[in-house]
Amino acid sequence: MKLHSASNTDSSETLSLGPTDAHREDSVQKIAVLITDIVGSTKFFKSHGDVAGQQMLQLHQDMALGCVIEHGGVLVKTEGTSVMAYFPDAKEALKSAIKIQQKTGIHNRKRDSREQIHIKIGIDFGDGIVEHSDIFGNVVNTAAKLTSLADRDQIFISQEAYGLVHDLSEVRVELVSLKDEKGVPGGLTVYKLIPPQENQKNGRHLFLHQKALSEGDNPACYYCGDKKHLAGDCPSKHLPQTTSALEKLGYFSFDTINRLFLNHIAGTRPNPEAGEAPQNDPDGSTLLASYAFYELKRVFQLRFFANIWNASDENWSKIKETGTDEDKGGFLWIALDCLRVSNLAQAETFLESCLAKYPKDYRSYCAMGFLNVERNDFPRAEYYFDKALEYAKTKPQRIFLLFLLSRLYDVNDRPFKASEKTKEILSINSHCEDARYQDIVFKFREEKNSEALRRLIKLIQEDREYYVKALIDPDFAPFSQIIHGELKGLFDQAKNEAMQIFHKAENELNKLEGLVGEREIKEAQSLWEKIRELPKADSYFGYLDILYYGGSILALTHGAIGRRRGNVLEVLYGLNSRVEKHLAFLRNYPYQYLVGALYRQLRGLQTKIDQTRDMAKGDILDEFKEALGRDEELSAELGQIDTKLKRLEALRLAVLFCTRFLKKSLLFQSAVVCLSIIVFPIVTYYLNLILPRHGISPIVNIWFYQKGILVFGAMSALSWV
Repeated sequence: MKLHSASNTDSSETLSLGPTDAHREDSVQKIAVLITDIVGSTKFFKSHGDVAGQQMLQLHQDMALGCVIEHGGVLVKTEGTSVMAYFPDAKEALKSAIKIQQKTGIHNRKRDSREQIHIKIGIDFGDGIVEHSDIFGNVVNTAAKLTSLADRDQIFISQEAYGLVHDLSEVRVELVSLKDEKGVPGGLTVYKLIPPQENQKNGRHLFLHQKALSEGDNPACYYCGDKKHLAGDCPSKHLPQTTSALEKLGYFSFDTINRLFLNHIAGTRPNPEAGEAPQNDPDGSTLLASYAFYELKRVFQLRFFANIWNASDENWSKIKETGTDEDKGGFLWIALDCLRVSNLAQAETFLESCLAKYPKDYRSYCAMGFLNVERNDFPRAEYYFDKALEYAKTKPQRIFLLFLLSRLYDVNDRPFKASEKTKEILSINSHCEDARYQDIVFKFREEKNSEALRRLIKLIQEDREYYVKALIDPDFAPFSQIIHGELKGLFDQAKNEAMQIFHKAENELNKLEGLVGEREIKEAQSLWEKIRELPKADSYFGYLDILYYGGSILALTHGAIGRRRGNVLEVLYGLNSRVEKHLAFLRNYPYQYLVGALYRQLRGLQTKIDQTRDMAKGDILDEFKEALGRDEELSAELGQIDTKLKRLEALRLAVLFCTRFLKKSLLFQSAVVCLSIIVFPIVTYYLNLILPRHGISPIVNIWFYQKGILVFGAMSALSWV
């Protein structure tokens, strides 16, 4: 940070960073110090001259001053290429820094590269001495150091500042590695701000800490790949067999995932065995990031051995998820527990005893292989893993041991052998997702990016947990731009489809009242409760859940409405069939002058049924609701017509009876009258001539017999009709 005058003299003068007099205690305040510096100012002065150089300095100062004042800051001094200001609020300091870089960027877009201004900014927060329009203290020294560490167009902030601003929506940071920097104070943690415009322009980098997750001064840990510890000290040995951390992490936004892992990398590492989170992470979310990191290589870890142990099941996926309920007692299990706490000498004693007693037990050889891994004796570890493979009985046991050998070759830079072992696993079980994932890693390293990317997307579509793995796995750090671009595409697709389903489901839920039964409404509301808050998280798994549960809501409502529609249409078709029969009846009714009005009423009812059927078949909800009520009205109206038709039918039958009676009874009665009036007197006359000859009295009172014939004839006619 140099002072340039018109004559470019005193170029070594720097900002004054410390007081010369004693200061009162009441002058100590919590402040955020912001310091800017122009990059390449000396070259600018040489190429453009002192006048243009001074104009450039003034422009930088004007832009910085406006942003400082806008966000409530206090300008302390402008010395040469630097501006110093302080703020009571660290968030406002950061907003001011972002605004300064944005203004500088706008200025540069309008100018040739030789005319551009590039600045760097450092921000720290802490106790500062504010006196006589100046500030002093270590907070100033740290801000100046951050500025010197930054490069052009960058904003560096300290751990103290980050702790106060990390919840700002515009804040997305990346941890800065300081291991190659000289003169850095011990314990200084530095974050680089990713500018908002860079986030938008380079959205491919969804996760910023893949590389930092595996950085360190040691060889890569066999169990997890971290270089901050050796295998014997790996926290993965103290984790539960399953943590579901990757699944839980999938419900966080990219910004939250970045923040969790930033705390995981920068904060005090938690003790997984005790379930402790760092002091700066009281809610324990950093513990989730730690668990997720160790879950990436779970199949290579000592804790996974317990899943395989005595498992007789041949299904790798089932064993991976549930483990085995077989007994895990005995010296061998004690030896494994000794390995877990890194008591290698005791573990070796138990294992040697087990090998002598059970020379063909794959578990003893496998445990001995783990012991040599922790001793960094990889050749002996390879020998014991090979022997264990020789005695393995089930497919999952062989798969596990091939994974261990593949990992052994991988950490010892023998990629061909590592890939070969992975292919052996796939020859045993071509559907083994862990082997497919590891094979994808090798394919990327072999620069077969297209094939590897295609396989990775397919694997993610089969099991969404691999989306999180691909996002955070340090093995994919060299290929993050390619992979994250595809992950972003999957995220955007899921988000767009999910939000469409979300709004449709919400609308359908609001329409259910009066359309379906209470059971369907409760079921739909239960599904809605699962997704109602998910859009706020802006997470990939959240959007996938919206697609699933939202689709279930739509299927439920459409199914329920479809059943109601089917019931209504069935009723309407039944009514229409009855109307057709009634119309046919009226068309054939013998007394048409009696049915005209009723016929017209039936035709009108038939038109109403057709209209209601069209409404029930249509997609207009209001019309469908109206149709649900009209079927009962139409049934009632048709019921009234049924009553009238029954009366008409009774009338027809009465007339028919009378007609038949008159026709048949008159004919019969005519015959009876003829018999009684004409035939009977003639017969009686001749009988009276004959009967006395045989001593029989003649027939007298003929009329009496005639009346009897007439009465008998009338009764017979009635019974005949």
